[in-house]
Amino acid sequence: MESAIQLLTVLIIFALVLVVTYFTTRWIGNYQKGRSRGRNIELLDAGQLSQNQYIQLVRVGEKYLILAVSKDNVTLLGESSRDELQLDEPGDDGRQNSADSFQKLLEAAKSKLPHK
Repeated sequence: MESAIQLLTVLIIFALVLVVTYFTTRWIGNYQKGRSRGRNIELLDAGQLSQNQYIQLVRVGEKYLILAVSKDNVTLLGESSRDELQLDEPGDDGRQNSADSFQKLLEAAKSKLPHK
């Protein structure tokens, strides 16, 4: 009986650590995003080409620039118009998708726990 109580205690502590980690990560992410957010420059999308090379879509004012970014270089590949892009709706910054997927994982884990 004592080992079952110890196991339950460890599981509860583990769940608390997960919850604290989740909210701390979200808070730090929002804090960093708020500090780096500008009105005229915004990174819209990025894709990794290799370990140190990325292609990025950046909005600068009303222009949409396609950049190749590496460790030592940033190269303008071209410009795009808003009509050619598939942008998220205003106010949807992608965080909701991460939160939704985490919520789905959490619900799946909860459903596997024995119900009393």
